[in-house]
Amino acid sequence: MKFFLQYQDQFGAWKHYTMKHNERDAYRTMKRRAEATGKRMRMVDEEGQLQEETYTPKQNIFHLVGVLLRIMTSHQKPCTYYFYAQVL
Repeated sequence: MKFFLQYQDQFGAWKHYTMKHNERDAYRTMKRRAEATGKRMRMVDEEGQLQEETYTPKQNIFHLVGVLLRIMTSHQKPCTYYFYAQVL
């Protein structure tokens, strides 16, 4: 089975990075590449189905803050949200 590794560019489009035959090697390469470049990576099989997606810890925090800001600004009445984030 073939596994295609893709990264997300600054515009949100997924670009081809490489192709692997071994799933463990593909996962290991994907994780290391995401940590080294700071970009989102994903692994797709030959049928085009998503197998795995990675975020770096910094991306997780920014994603969480963005979601919470969207929630807070979508309400008509003032509301307060408390959240705790642990950075690894």
